[in-house]
Amino acid sequence: LLVTSEYVTLYAMTASLSLFVSVILPRWWYQQASKAVAFACSIFALLALFNPIKVFSVHLPYFWILLAITSVLGISHLLIESKRGNRNAQLFSLGLLPLVFCMANDILHSMSAIETAFIMGYGMGVWVFIQSYLLAIHFSAAFDTAERALAEAKEANRIKGEFLANISHELRTPLNAIVNIPAPILRDYQSVRLWCCDGCGAEVEDDDPSVEAQEVPGCPECEHYPLVSKDNLICVGNLEEHAHFIRRIETSGRHLLGIVNDLLTLSSTEVGHETIVRSEITIRELFEDLSSTTACLSDAHQHEVLFEGVNPEWTVWAERSKVEQVLINLLNNAHKFTPDGGVISVGAEMNSELASGAVLFWVKDNGIGIPATETENIFDSFRQVDSG
Repeated sequence: LLVTSEYVTLYAMTASLSLFVSVILPRWWYQQASKAVAFACSIFALLALFNPIKVFSVHLPYFWILLAITSVLGISHLLIESKRGNRNAQLFSLGLLPLVFCMANDILHSMSAIETAFIMGYGMGVWVFIQSYLLAIHFSAAFDTAERALAEAKEANRIKGEFLANISHELRTPLNAIVNIPAPILRDYQSVRLWCCDGCGAEVEDDDPSVEAQEVPGCPECEHYPLVSKDNLICVGNLEEHAHFIRRIETSGRHLLGIVNDLLTLSSTEVGHETIVRSEITIRELFEDLSSTTACLSDAHQHEVLFEGVNPEWTVWAERSKVEQVLINLLNNAHKFTPDGGVISVGAEMNSELASGAVLFWVKDNGIGIPATETENIFDSFRQVDSG
């Protein structure tokens, strides 16, 4: 039983050491080789557990061959990685040197080749200490990685909360207009009773609602009798004011639709389902559409929007809706953060630094701008910068 336990321990130690080296030296081929060695050692351990010594001892030469091959591969791999500056390999090799030295000393001492003492225990202690240090480094690195991941998750959750708060505000503004504006318009509509003549088709407004149908005289136009009453809605307010209110409802509805489209686009992009359908776009026509689309914002803030550097012959190959969406978002931000009466300029230019034939679109304003510290963060998901 003692001999069996010794061999099982040897097999287990060989497998563990091989897997340990594969962890600190993550090379694909060595990881596969380590798995094969661990599997073979498991087979040897099972043979030792369930067979007499005479049976499993027959397979010992195969284990020594496997151990020799594994040792050569492992040591050569350690030396190569140490030369490349791999700190883990250097520390492992440093712990292995005293172990090999002590092992050689004990072998020579047992053969009476040298007059020393057995020092294998000291070498094993040094080697175990360095491997424990290596494990501590790995655990510390894993803990730091987990802490960073947790901090990033908290930051992402905070940014998402801010984004949802901003979106709630963006949704509330157009919704308030859509919900509250119709009320004063509806108050300007009143229900009145009309008397209709079946003979000549005349309609007479009832100036005394208390009068019953049988008390009404004949039609004032043709004296036809009786007349038929019906309720009708009439507007007693200012039609120009109503038209202004209706335009505000339309603008708010378009703004709300744009926000919903942005959210849907963001969702499809996050899950990787966004597709691009390219076509040839004339930049001049694109800018004309942008001008008409954002005209209401320009009028509301008294902004002067200038479209510059537009060559009538310039075209780009892209998806029109995506390009429009990006430019409209930039223009909306420019209108949002530019003081009333400010100037916003939009342009396009050929940019040879990006790619051959690439067109660079730009939007400039004299608003508060974006802080230099936030320029790298504005493209993160759910990130918004509200002040400069």
